[in-house]
Amino acid sequence: MATAIIYATVHGSTEKAAKLLADELENAKTFDINRESFDLNEYDAVIIGSYVRMGLFDKTVRKFVLRYYPVLMKKKTAFFMCSLMKENEEKYWRNNFPPQLTEKSKTAHFGCEFKRENFRGFEKRVAKSVIKRNDEKGIYPEYELDREAIVRFGKELIKDGIS
Repeated sequence: MATAIIYATVHGSTEKAAKLLADELENAKTFDINRESFDLNEYDAVIIGSYVRMGLFDKTVRKFVLRYYPVLMKKKTAFFMCSLMKENEEKYWRNNFPPQLTEKSKTAHFGCEFKRENFRGFEKRVAKSVIKRNDEKGIYPEYELDREAIVRFGKELIKDGIS
């Protein structure tokens, strides 16, 4: 079974997660939705991944899901997100995609990398403000992708015939 892993990334966490997930699956190919073209008809299964910023998935990913909703409803599908706030996961799914699609699909949260040097512009100012408050409190969190969650999700997808 051919599987397309379609993702959007800004700082590279989602791309890294997509490639790690592809390594866990058989016959999976990754595509950056903002840089690469692909034909959904060539794939039996589709996995869609995105970063979450201010509660929203990547705009191109959201538009893609709405545009190809009828096609995706007929295929085996799965979704993953890269986000710092796992506690908001259900709300993010509900607010970004049609519930009929996410209810029939496997979903996962992979965390994300948070590296100060990756930020620019407005997000750099916001991150600096948050980091400064945490630094003053002596909190120095390190955020990394949850590799165990990626491996687990890969095994679940294989078990469910999505790869």
